[in-house]
Amino acid sequence: MTCKERVRNLLENPNSGTIAQVLHYFIMVVILVSTLCVIIETVPSVSGNPIFLPAEMCFTALFTAEFALRLYACESVAEFATNTFNMIDFLAVFPGYLSLLGVMLRQGDQQQSFAHLGKASSLRMIRIVRLVRVFRVMRICKVARHSEVLFLTFMVFLKVSQSGLFLVLMLIGFAMIVSSSLIYLFESDLCDQSGLGCAGPGAFSSIPASFWWSISTLTTVGYGDMVPESPMGKVIGALTAVVGLLVVSIAISLVSLNFKQTFLEEKAKLAINNRRSRPRVRDGKEIADKLQNFEERSQELLNYIDSLSEKQEAQVQLRAMLAIIKSHRDSLIHDVSAFKTQILNLSDG
Repeated sequence: MTCKERVRNLLENPNSGTIAQVLHYFIMVVILVSTLCVIIETVPSVSGNPIFLPAEMCFTALFTAEFALRLYACESVAEFATNTFNMIDFLAVFPGYLSLLGVMLRQGDQQQSFAHLGKASSLRMIRIVRLVRVFRVMRICKVARHSEVLFLTFMVFLKVSQSGLFLVLMLIGFAMIVSSSLIYLFESDLCDQSGLGCAGPGAFSSIPASFWWSISTLTTVGYGDMVPESPMGKVIGALTAVVGLLVVSIAISLVSLNFKQTFLEEKAKLAINNRRSRPRVRDGKEIADKLQNFEERSQELLNYIDSLSEKQEAQVQLRAMLAIIKSHRDSLIHDVSAFKTQILNLSDG
């Protein structure tokens, strides 16, 4: 194996050896600890504790090293750049450098630097810091790469969403537009007649403003911030809730029908990929063992047929056929051995 193949096997296949398993679980622990630190850092009583900065530097360095090794060991840079998990890895590394850059810019007289900033600029900087923290929390998504179950679930969700969820989204969109238009029609009539519900955040002032009520009703959430007042508006609300239940039931049926089959397919593909990424020495040993087993079993079969041929009348013809079969067997064994050593470049270990 080349150096790139060893690194790729170490990072991508935790079942390849003890070191790969230790590295696999170590990265998972680092991801969980870094996410926990970001969450705790938002607590006012511990916010600003000096321990968070060196911890963030260590986490960023570890994630950067992992990302660099994956980039070094990749087979294609274009394929690496378009891989979803590599994008998640990049988003896990990038906010760490932004945080360190912000700390470097705030070194010196911090109070004086903020004194020269207006209120709007201060609020903008606070929002940027919060945004960086949110991106750092997204490191938890890296667990999907290192957990086989989460990885399979993610891949199944992508496949199922391509087949069934798109249809569900179309149904929800269609029902949302229709129900929003009808509720606006009847509620605007009530507003013109009685002046009720004409203003405020809960008013059905337009069809786009009614989208929020419609989507919360269709998804059976029902926040209650927008409530129809007219009799026909209540009828439309009830029908929208019923349609929402039907759409949700259709979504559950589509997902349940496709999930099991897709999960088994993805699990089989992952098993094949893991098999291909195993150490080549182990592959060579396995081929040699199977070839030896084939040679022994086939020889036993030939010996048994040869013993039966002694009881037959046409012994000459049968022995000639056995000789042909044996030559084909020897040729197959030779060809497989040549393919293993010359094409696959495998040894017996």
